[in-house]
Amino acid sequence: MYVTVGDTRDVATLCATDGVAGVWAFADADRRITVAWIDGDVAATGAALGGGAPADAEFAGAFETITPWEWTWFD
Repeated sequence: MYVTVGDTRDVATLCATDGVAGVWAFADADRRITVAWIDGDVAATGAALGGGAPADAEFAGAFETITPWEWTWFD
């Protein structure tokens, strides 16, 4: 998943990015939040999406699925 806060890009443009399965955006009077579901490589797709994020975006980042017992977080 890739999430941005304050992203003003068109949803269709985000959906056209390789590795994006779909996009959902919602907004209130103060800010817009966009969630892109990634069906490819999270790091590569996140880099492609992050490269087009506006400079005034409050947050932009990729998140990976946490699979219990598969990560060694504290090693």
